[in-house]
Amino acid sequence: IAVVSEALTEEKYDLAVEKFELLVNYTEYHFYEEEKLMMREAYPDISEHKIMHIEIMNKVHSYGKDLESGDFSEAKEIVEFLESWLVNHIKGQDKKYGARIGQGKICNKKTGVKDINTHQLT
Repeated sequence: IAVVSEALTEEKYDLAVEKFELLVNYTEYHFYEEEKLMMREAYPDISEHKIMHIEIMNKVHSYGKDLESGDFSEAKEIVEFLESWLVNHIKGQDKKYGARIGQGKICNKKTGVKDINTHQLT
């Protein structure tokens, strides 16, 4: 995110487009792996979390189309969105489900275990 932000700010648009594409690919991978973990652990708020992922990716793809077509008029908005997403989604929403998994509060569908720390059925 920092590299894309810096490239846009410095008007190094070819670099911004290249790094933005890498960021999109990583984000798609991150969301896929995250959702896979949530499904495996029967995370109760997975539907809402997936909706957030879809909304983020729709916006990211829209920005990507602008950048690829040479439209850098929203460069500042793109930077603000990426930074906001980092803080709000990763540090907020992802921590929320991560803490829940770490505390053993998620039921594993395969084993029926509801407390993954003690492996007790509750």
